[in-house]
Amino acid sequence: MAICRLLNISYQRISLRCYYLSDEGNEEPGFIVRPVENAPLQQFCISKALTEPEWGYRLQCWDAYTCSTPEKLLNIIASGAGACPVMLSALKVLKNRFPAYCSGLTIWDEQVLKAASLYGPEIKAARVIGYALYPARNGVDLVTDSYIYDRILKLGCNSLEAPLLKLNVENIPVNFCTVAITEAGTAALREECNTINMNGFSDWIGGIELNTASGGIWLRHSDGSIQYTQNI
Repeated sequence: MAICRLLNISYQRISLRCYYLSDEGNEEPGFIVRPVENAPLQQFCISKALTEPEWGYRLQCWDAYTCSTPEKLLNIIASGAGACPVMLSALKVLKNRFPAYCSGLTIWDEQVLKAASLYGPEIKAARVIGYALYPARNGVDLVTDSYIYDRILKLGCNSLEAPLLKLNVENIPVNFCTVAITEAGTAALREECNTINMNGFSDWIGGIELNTASGGIWLRHSDGSIQYTQNI
């Protein structure tokens, strides 16, 4: 849609094709309906023309996601229901990717460290990934296993002043990587230390660059607010 805007293509020429899921029959909720033999996939598709408010709202969401500061993102979240509840929900969960003011951990870092603390002194990285992605333990946003493995490698990087994880070898295939939580990782989970003070922080959330090297960073507070902080 953003590309169409740049090319001055009218929203009236755009339609959405939504492939829906089913919670009927013997299938578990959320599974795609099994079509009858040779049934075209189109029978599970709804084609929907966009109205001008729906078009405008989606572009607002894109602008908020790609903005270099979180004000637009927070304004859309605070405004409540918009023309696309799915996109609003997707934007809401991004707040959890900001590091916490008390610990310096993102919600995914917390999930990874919790898994490492539960399964003993040494655990396969693949098992940590499975724990972090299991829906019953994670009510935040959806990511891939490669994203979680990247978080594991960052938390256990030897170049950190205080690694939160101990890895047997860095940058190896996930099947051969083992993980153990360090004292610093345990302290961070208990909010007894702030990892930003020890290790700094560098990451991207949409168009927002989070980097303590710039002199300040946007942090997530316990009340759900996102505030720019220079002194932690």
